[in-house]
Amino acid sequence: MGQYRIRRKLELISIAEEAGYRGKDYTFVTTFKDRTDQVSRKLTPSIAWDTLIWYATEPNSIIHMFEGNEQMITSLGDMFDKNNR
Repeated sequence: MGQYRIRRKLELISIAEEAGYRGKDYTFVTTFKDRTDQVSRKLTPSIAWDTLIWYATEPNSIIHMFEGNEQMITSLGDMFDKNNR
């Protein structure tokens, strides 16, 4: 439970790698009720890079947080296709 801060993310990556998974086999998603929710506003700045954020009030979109920027995407398939090029 909770957002993916860098320490937690690194711990989960370690567990996944020990189990034989590679980076392309998993992704991290933090969900919130909506952008204006107090919890969302408080926690979003501390979410680890290369994590997805999904808002229940925007079910057709997801945000990909990457270092220094964020990218709104509407299809996970499109995002994964871009990452595999």
